[in-house]
Amino acid sequence: MEKSTKGLWHEMEAMLHTRFVAAREESKPVGQCWFILEGKKIFEERDQVTVDAANNKKCYPCVFSHGWFEGFCERWSVAR
Repeated sequence: MEKSTKGLWHEMEAMLHTRFVAAREESKPVGQCWFILEGKKIFEERDQVTVDAANNKKCYPCVFSHGWFEGFCERWSVAR
């Protein structure tokens, strides 16, 4: 269940939480790397990724840091 405090990327996080619940129901291993990869996939699916022309790298609107992950787990009541 979602807590009242929303993160900056609430819509992406809601989709990510839905995917997390589905993965757990299928008994798939889910760790911090999984959340980051799935979060990036969501941005890519929604065409919210830009490419830095200087180095040809994808730029995501969210920085998937350890701090973001901790906040996500707290906001969405995900036990680590």
